[in-house]
Amino acid sequence: MSNGDCLVSQAVSSSNSDVYCVKWNGASCTTCASGFFLSQTGKCQQADPLCKTLNQVTGICVECYQGYVLNSNSCVIPVIVQIPFCQTTSAAGTCVECIDNYYLKNSNSCTPVSILCGGKYNKVTGQCTGCTEGYFLQGGECIYPAMGIDPACEKYSAGGFCDKCSLGFYLLSFKCTQIDNYCTKFEYTTSTCTECYNKKPQGAGCV
Repeated sequence: MSNGDCLVSQAVSSSNSDVYCVKWNGASCTTCASGFFLSQTGKCQQADPLCKTLNQVTGICVECYQGYVLNSNSCVIPVIVQIPFCQTTSAAGTCVECIDNYYLKNSNSCTPVSILCGGKYNKVTGQCTGCTEGYFLQGGECIYPAMGIDPACEKYSAGGFCDKCSLGFYLLSFKCTQIDNYCTKFEYTTSTCTECYNKKPQGAGCV
């Protein structure tokens, strides 16, 4: 106090001169204002203005504001990579969703789905869940039956011929043929009926 007036101590004003310090411990700053961090020199240093969340101890940014991404502890505008046939990209520039009739094979590649799927496919695997008319769905692929679609065929070969028929049918010249209604026991390996009801077996049928 001098002549009735209060004066700031010269010792205090010189030692506590960091205007961005909000908390002191004697002559040492312990907490800096928002957007600043305590450097190794004991001074409040401004952080990256694009940084949303800052590690107050190390000064390293841990989260950026929306529209920016972390790159070597700095907030930068993400590099937008044009990925063909990608509908939606992430902030990091990777693809998260492809346009219709394409599926995401990896984060940077949209792969076309078979046109034989007719727009029916698994968006994760790209496998068909349905087929265009005239094709048969088998193991996620659409196969063209060499002899036309056989309603009783359960499995086709790679060449498009029927390999396996539904219960009650047997293969005859690559086509599923219904087993004789009187046949009670049928040998599929030889395509012959071995037992009949009130009749005698003969070849694939009963007489």
